[in-house]
Amino acid sequence: MLLRVYTQNIDTLERQTGMSGDKVIECHGSYATNTCLTCGQKYSQKWFKDKIFNVDSKNNNNNNNGKKPEEKATATMTVIPTCDNCDGIVKPDITFYGENLPEIFGRMYKNDVQSADALIVLGTSLQVYPVAGIVDLVRPDIPRILINRDCVHRANYMGKVSKGTFEISTDGFWFGKKELDKHNYRDIFVQGDCDEVIKNICKDLNWDEELNTLLKKKDSKGNNSGHKNNSNNNGVEDDKKRGNGNDLSAMIDNLSIKE
Repeated sequence: MLLRVYTQNIDTLERQTGMSGDKVIECHGSYATNTCLTCGQKYSQKWFKDKIFNVDSKNNNNNNNGKKPEEKATATMTVIPTCDNCDGIVKPDITFYGENLPEIFGRMYKNDVQSADALIVLGTSLQVYPVAGIVDLVRPDIPRILINRDCVHRANYMGKVSKGTFEISTDGFWFGKKELDKHNYRDIFVQGDCDEVIKNICKDLNWDEELNTLLKKKDSKGNNSGHKNNSNNNGVEDDKKRGNGNDLSAMIDNLSIKE
């Protein structure tokens, strides 16, 4: 059912769900892998964390004063991880401003936007490109669902009719303005906290028991199942396409998908 998850997170949050690696495209890279800037040697996340958080016994005499390694390292750390082979600096494989996005992003998204049967966008301001542009690249005949606190990436519209066709920019969601809602045939805005909306959707689909089992399993391992990621503020004139997840099915039924 799931084709792919495209994320701008660099903290490997999606991997913590147990999702297989081929399903996740970390568009801005992540801390999952690390590379020596001199010789190109690759290192694992565990190797990097050990370098950062394991305070040298010569510096602390094996005395952490009751603190966890992470806490002790944060307070005293001056060590920069260096390569075991050449002593070069080892950098997490994350994308800094001005750097190219990972090769896998450019290789995968063109096929995925044509293959997807639906697009779900969760908890984002859609301000950072080129990732934000994925919304506008999917086929015009598939539904696009925004689950967010705020209405973002709304289409511009001219409000004129040319040769019988209402003129709207091809970029952006067609909701949040009366004229956009009037001509909208595929976009849905479900307003609210992502966690709560997803829980309601899973309940409607009778997936709530499975979701609760997964959350309990993750909680037992010390992971945070309450992570939330929402956007900045943007006004919306009309509540027509809003919802909290309970009425998502009804909203989808009310859309007429263009052939």
